[in-house]
Amino acid sequence: MLSKIKMKVLGQRYDLGHGGERQIATRLIGIRSDHLTRYYHAGKKLSGCKMILDAASGIGYGSKIMAEMNHKARVFAVDKDINSHFFGNNYYHHKNLIRVPLLIEDIKKLGSDFDGITSFETIEHLNEPNHFLKDLAYLSNRSTKFFI
Repeated sequence: MLSKIKMKVLGQRYDLGHGGERQIATRLIGIRSDHLTRYYHAGKKLSGCKMILDAASGIGYGSKIMAEMNHKARVFAVDKDINSHFFGNNYYHHKNLIRVPLLIEDIKKLGSDFDGITSFETIEHLNEPNHFLKDLAYLSNRSTKFFI
């Protein structure tokens, strides 16, 4: 799996072989600043949350940012691409970060009561975005903070 990763520029951009739109780099300096800013903003606003879901997390750099900013939270990085999880485990590991290989269409299977939910640049790629939003509502509670 990990051997299929093709290096484009040392220490920065990679192609995991799925052709998707993803920010992939071994260090945060290789990630676009607008992508990082979203996660820093969400991480700050999710202060005090105990369960955070990052749906369609990619390699999980944003999940790690939120885990570092919210050290008491468990952050669930959900993505369908197993190669992204392998890559993220190598470069964006955190003790409170739980990686879940799961199709976005099956996200309801998590069945947990999340008090923070992020999912950036996801809806526009879905055939049925309303179904996804209903599933996120199912995973939430009255005080859940959403960043979509």
